Amino acid sequence: MLKALTNQLGRVLLYGALLGHVNIVFAQDPISLGVSPWTNKGHILKWSQSVVHHLENQSGKAIRLASADNLQLYMRKAMAQQFDAMFAPIHLALYLIKHHGYRPYATLRSKGNLLIVAVGSPQLSKLEDLKGVEIILPHELSGASLVAKHALREKGIPFTARVVNDHWQVMEALKAGRVKVGAVLDLVYEMQGESFRQFSKEVYRNPISWDALLIFPPKANSALESVFEPMLNAPELYKHTKFEGTFALSDAELEAMFESLAPYLKDLQGIIEAGGYR
Repeated sequence: MLKALTNQLGRVLLYGALLGHVNIVFAQDPISLGVSPWTNKGHILKWSQSVVHHLENQSGKAIRLASADNLQLYMRKAMAQQFDAMFAPIHLALYLIKHHGYRPYATLRSKGNLLIVAVGSPQLSKLEDLKGVEIILPHELSGASLVAKHALREKGIPFTARVVNDHWQVMEALKAGRVKVGAVLDLVYEMQGESFRQFSKEVYRNPISWDALLIFPPKANSALESVFEPMLNAPELYKHTKFEGTFALSDAELEAMFESLAPYLKDLQGIIEAGGYR
């Protein structure tokens, strides 16, 4: 999947260059930008094309999108510093900052939230109705899984979890009727169309917008920050996405993020330290 993504992005950039829309850049070692594998290659291209083009034109540096087949491998690559920079989901970014010395640079503000949804069961309308149900979760390192399990456990609601690889597999299981309840990012849920949403409902919506952070590994030279500076305060790059834009991250904002996500970060640390990858 990653090879196809890279090849497709390369063809897009070359075609644009031939038309005069994109400056061809030459670099012996393209900058590797790690993006989370929560979504499919088409969606990654949709939201990242304008950003990558903009950065390459402004910096004269080649940027290569990189990812992994799942969050387990993504985090292993991050811990081994195999990316030059990362756009990581907020909870994974904060973990890498705290435990692996990553440097925070900016926040990619999101309009998205994490949901628990129920399909085809009118009696399932609130968390308390989920007692004893089976809930399908994306990868257990995902924010949706952490949020859903914490919300249920906080209210003492027993449940059975079935874990799959990503948000798309969650939606496939819900649409096929294999399960009635699942945790998913609202962006993926909304992409399913009105006809599906008529037979489903939100049981829980996490109040925290699940942003992404642009972070650099300890080995990264501080000069690399200048490559990404042109994307700051440029919301027009994200006008067709669920993101508001990329903005500089202050120490106070970072501290507030650690505080608001503390329960999820504690659970995430426990999973990682126990080797609980899928």
